[in-house]
Amino acid sequence: MNKLQAPKYIRKIGDLTIVWFENTNNYILLDNILAVIFDLFLQSNSEIEFIEKSINYHNISSSSAKHYFYDFQQLLNENSLKESNEGQKTINTTCSKEFYPSELYRYNKKVFRINYASDKVKLLIHPLLEHLCIKSEFTPSTIVFSIDHLDNKLSLYQDDELIIQYPQRDYHMIQGKFAMLLINFLHHKYEEDWIGTFHGSTISDGKKAVLLVGNSGSGKSTFAALSMHNGYKLVADDISALLSENLNIYSYPAGISIKEGSYNVLKDYFSDLDTYNTHNLNPSKGKIRYLPSRDYIDKHCYSCNTILWINYRDGEKTNLEIIPKEEVLKFLIPESWLSPKPDNAKRFLDWLETIDCYKITYSNNKDVGDILKEVFS
Repeated sequence: MNKLQAPKYIRKIGDLTIVWFENTNNYILLDNILAVIFDLFLQSNSEIEFIEKSINYHNISSSSAKHYFYDFQQLLNENSLKESNEGQKTINTTCSKEFYPSELYRYNKKVFRINYASDKVKLLIHPLLEHLCIKSEFTPSTIVFSIDHLDNKLSLYQDDELIIQYPQRDYHMIQGKFAMLLINFLHHKYEEDWIGTFHGSTISDGKKAVLLVGNSGSGKSTFAALSMHNGYKLVADDISALLSENLNIYSYPAGISIKEGSYNVLKDYFSDLDTYNTHNLNPSKGKIRYLPSRDYIDKHCYSCNTILWINYRDGEKTNLEIIPKEEVLKFLIPESWLSPKPDNAKRFLDWLETIDCYKITYSNNKDVGDILKEVFS
């Protein structure tokens, strides 16, 4: 096959083989049987050679071999062209002259300002960081972010430089990019320093960290809040950034997003929950309150080699079990932003080989403390 189209990395992890294409930064997950056939495809010099080897070595029918050949060829073709840059930088290259309101925030000793084009635009970011808000108009900020809204487009600026622009309907892309910029600012890093950001929360016992993942509505945020109640530190909620240099997850100080259905559950543990503002940015997700961390973490990064899949189910007995990595990776990879740099992609695959994966199915919130003791031990 055309070597220029071949994937940059092929790595067997558990019962999956992960294929990474450099041009498109695309990860393909193959079961081990399909991976063997794909390897045969890559080693063949023609369709005829591939079909003959498939028949002779793997007892695959001629018609099936042809299907495999064309599917794999299409896969290579789709991943042979470089992706265009995310977002656009062609319109609204300067900020609107006036932004309102403007808010000032402090995390530890870092102060930053965010300008919002409107109260509606403010809902994109401010609720997550409201607990960091400070009122002094005379406190200098070292960096200013601005979010503009014009012609149904949202534009994100850093110190008046346009960073990215998206249609209004893709507001979550602006939220994700802002999170990356803020993490860079807080930790003196650049985007190319990170392996990626994972859609999950991270908690720590002060020595190491555990990444919490799960399907939407599985109870990740509630579990993170209960972890905090049991004395564990909240490192990051919803967006967990892994640094390539040391394979540590770094802090992101957003509050924990608590959906309306969990209010009554968590009021037993957080008596001040009712004092936090209620927000309704996306009607499909319902009302949300953001629960801030109980204290600032004394460290800003922790090693993480454990992923815990959260599965809250009414009436279920508590069951903590080891699960195959492939169960987690099928969720983790598609739901993450992952660096396009080859060195970072390699470090990501290296890290995946080191992790342990667990699944907790439970319904009794009082069991969370015992669950975490077992996971961290």
